[in-house]
Amino acid sequence: MRGVTSNDRQSLAMVLVVVGLLIAGAAAPLGLTTFAINMAVHVLVLVVIAPALASIIAPRLPRISDPAIAWPAALGAALAEMVIVWGWHIPGSHAFAARNLGTLLLQQGMFLAAGTGLWLVAILAAGRAAKLIAALALFLTYSHMTMFGLVIAVTPALIYAADVCGGLGLAGIDDQHLGGVIMAVLGAPPFLLGSALCLHGAIKPSTQGG
Repeated sequence: MRGVTSNDRQSLAMVLVVVGLLIAGAAAPLGLTTFAINMAVHVLVLVVIAPALASIIAPRLPRISDPAIAWPAALGAALAEMVIVWGWHIPGSHAFAARNLGTLLLQQGMFLAAGTGLWLVAILAAGRAAKLIAALALFLTYSHMTMFGLVIAVTPALIYAADVCGGLGLAGIDDQHLGGVIMAVLGAPPFLLGSALCLHGAIKPSTQGG
């Protein structure tokens, strides 16, 4: 039986990118009035489309093994992703994005760029030190995604504008809470998994070497 080749993986990644973009594009208009849908699109972009796109780009770039390059690349990518995600989820900026489809697409495009950069650095990490640094960057992303999602999920008051929450028949506060749950439960764990895989890659050579 033929094993999975790099071409197979590239083809699967391309399918994920195309299908993901089609779903995100179709769902984006619903995100104008439904916070949970907006968050679901955000999660789709960050943990499905972005890593798939990064895996397509990665073979065309040099690996990162020098810690002097890995540190600024990984932590810079993680910081950029956090600033973009938190920045667009400040109530005022989220309302600004959610009241116009063009701005909403810009928001999601920035999520895609930030997520792709972060996953790309992790995929390109080569050698123990670089993989450990990538693991740290992905773990920091997991942490902030979980924390922010939980804050949104448990806040008793509506912190986002009423006209951008409560679509699809949901009460505004329920929509907001559901969005937070989606971010924490679906958006954060893939970064923890990625961190664990990088950590495994960093530890495995030393284990084999005895």
